[in-house]
Amino acid sequence: TVKKLLMTQGLLVQEESKVTVFNEVLTTLQENHQNLESAQTETIAELESVSKQADLLKDTVHKQHAEINFLTKKTVFGSEQADFYATEVEAKIRLLDSGLTQVTEM
Repeated sequence: TVKKLLMTQGLLVQEESKVTVFNEVLTTLQENHQNLESAQTETIAELESVSKQADLLKDTVHKQHAEINFLTKKTVFGSEQADFYATEVEAKIRLLDSGLTQVTEM
């Protein structure tokens, strides 16, 4: 019976050793899982931040596009007005020239 007790004790020591290794592996896996969850949470936060920045950039681009369109239309309108005034000035110059010509002919 002492022999059986020694054998049983040896088996228990082996089993305790296996349980210790198992617990160490389990602890390492749990730590790795927590690290991965933490990294995933950080990554999600970073992606959300980048997404918000992209939305802001998109809004800025749309606003700038609208401003460019407005300025382009304003420039075209201004150019049309300038052409109109230039035509008026040219007409007045011709009128003055013809008036001066008539005065000098008298």
